[in-house]
Amino acid sequence: VIQRRIDGSIGFNRTWDEYKNGIGFLGSEFLIGNERIAHLIHQKRYQLRIDLENYAGQSYSLTYDNFRIADEWGNYSIKSLGVFERTTVLPITWCSTNMDNYDNTCERTCENPNDCVIPDQAEPERCLCPGNHMIFGDSCIPQEQCGCYVQGEDFVLAEGESYINSDCSLRMTCNSNALTSESYSCSADATCDERNDVHRCYCNEWFEGDGVTCTRSGPRDCSDLYAADRRNNRNYTIYPAGSSGFEVYCEMSSRGWTVTMLWVQIQDIDLVRTIKTMMDRVPLIAQKNTEVAGGIQTIVIRALPATATHSATA
Repeated sequence: VIQRRIDGSIGFNRTWDEYKNGIGFLGSEFLIGNERIAHLIHQKRYQLRIDLENYAGQSYSLTYDNFRIADEWGNYSIKSLGVFERTTVLPITWCSTNMDNYDNTCERTCENPNDCVIPDQAEPERCLCPGNHMIFGDSCIPQEQCGCYVQGEDFVLAEGESYINSDCSLRMTCNSNALTSESYSCSADATCDERNDVHRCYCNEWFEGDGVTCTRSGPRDCSDLYAADRRNNRNYTIYPAGSSGFEVYCEMSSRGWTVTMLWVQIQDIDLVRTIKTMMDRVPLIAQKNTEVAGGIQTIVIRALPATATHSATA
């Protein structure tokens, strides 16, 4: 017996000298060493027999009637095998180019590189593409040979998937296993960024769109600003529907009121009545309030939820 493998207890990923001098233990798994094999088989003609046992416990044997290897000067290469014979039919499937036997490992395809295909659990071991290789048709090829491999990024795009480069100036798309490229640029109201592992143009706050085209969506009033965690009482620019924007004073200490008028003590009773009449005509979609404190009067409005009960006071 020149080599025995039983349970994988001895690792065979070894150096040249270890293969030369021997690996393992004669009582378990071992290789007696290429130097010893070379000395042994140069004495006379030797037959090589290989005994195999599968996961189901079935045994198979095959023989070669004239086995010879070179010495160390010849790198222990096989010089002769002779005639091949087998005692039973061998249920062995030889793996094709680039493939190897793996135990329940997933494989990927050029067409769908993002999904892992798990082999049938009824097959404990089968031929699979190793890491950095993918299935294309009936072949296992290095992933860089896939038509939609992105150079410099070391990944493959799936059919219909796009990739935006680091400065958001180029978009590459996988179509029919080939990459197509087109210029790409962010809107003036967008930022080139990576969010949730997706790198592209994103519209800035208060804008909506795909990043290439962005349309302003607010803030429509001080309530929007308050909802966006703005808490300082000061001037802000708001953009009500149909407006190009204008500046207002927002009272955030009372949860986002928009100050529509401010004046110092009014002696003219007619002006007070005019203001009250004006405020009575404010549409019921807004809530308004009049505050009088230390001779300073303000009129403020704040948006209400659509289902709220509206009231108007001055």
